[in-house]
Amino acid sequence: MNLSDAHTHYHFPFLAPSRESVGPVVRAAGVTAAVVNGTEEEDWPLVAEFVRQQAWCRAAYGIHPWQAPRRSAGWEAELRLRLESDPRASVGEIGLDAWVEGHDLKDQTDLFLRQWDPAASYARPVMVHCVRAWRELRAALKPLHPSAGGFLIHACNGLPEWIPWFAGKGAYFSFSPYFCFVKLPMGRTVVCRGWFSAAFVFGPSVFYPV
Repeated sequence: MNLSDAHTHYHFPFLAPSRESVGPVVRAAGVTAAVVNGTEEEDWPLVAEFVRQQAWCRAAYGIHPWQAPRRSAGWEAELRLRLESDPRASVGEIGLDAWVEGHDLKDQTDLFLRQWDPAASYARPVMVHCVRAWRELRAALKPLHPSAGGFLIHACNGLPEWIPWFAGKGAYFSFSPYFCFVKLPMGRTVVCRGWFSAAFVFGPSVFYPV
């Protein structure tokens, strides 16, 4: 079975010394594709260049909630341009985060929805980050139609009883191994119940058939 790593940041500059060894190692493990997630406008060109050089990788373009205050006035046009120019590109990493210092959930939610819109328009998958903002994420998604491209909630650690609701909206889930071995509300309960929405865990990321 061909597998895809749904959440990577191989383009980050500090990983440059290891880039040449990444492909052979992960492909030997059975991974034939990986999604490289951008986090801000400044690193979108790095994502594009990395996937150009590594044909087994796919690009994702998005503004992470930590970077919400840094976005430019023209970010939406640039995001749509990148999605239009690459039919395999997805949207990510986007989301809500009430843990980061100085957070503004209202502004983050506005940014999240404005990034969700082009993803829905082009039927592209979405990589969602959520920390301590599960009620806000559910409220943001509630009026929206299920995503045609689906979306992955990365390192999910919210309330177990909400998993079916998010799955009904088209969600897939990944779980950090940390949450599988400590007494946190999501990890052990959800993993034991098997709420994987046709996905399964391999190491720190969720993998699913290409």
